[in-house]
Amino acid sequence: MAPTAEPGEAAPLSLSELVERSGVPASTIHHYRRNGQIPAPARQSGNRFIYDQSHLDALLRIRAQSASEGADIRARIVGAALEAFKTRTYADVSVSDIAEAAHTAKGNVYRYFESKEALLTAAIEALLDDATEKFHTALDPLGGAAGVRDEP
Repeated sequence: MAPTAEPGEAAPLSLSELVERSGVPASTIHHYRRNGQIPAPARQSGNRFIYDQSHLDALLRIRAQSASEGADIRARIVGAALEAFKTRTYADVSVSDIAEAAHTAKGNVYRYFESKEALLTAAIEALLDDATEKFHTALDPLGGAAGVRDEP
């Protein structure tokens, strides 16, 4: 039987509802609960717990923080790859070298990039993005691309 809420209260959530609304697997929710990363739920009976909006909010905060940290890790990996590929050939650079320089585990590199080739592609794309940004910044004082095009 699903838990019910008093009028004016947010409806309590079962574990399956919390999983569905947060996108976080039940095993991960249990892990967060055991580690104190989310508030302890109310015990409905035996092994059944009741969750509420505070649990959903905490899970969504953790996911947002993880996404932000993931972007930072990915950027560190790409930066380490750029440095490595500047001075050594593709064959001479190992994923382990890049992981060490990025201060992360080798498995983390493969979490963000399926292969060393994909990492090289990301590094090249980062260089191109940087060059494009510098190009546009240089054109801004001249009136942008239109200002340069119209100049004799």
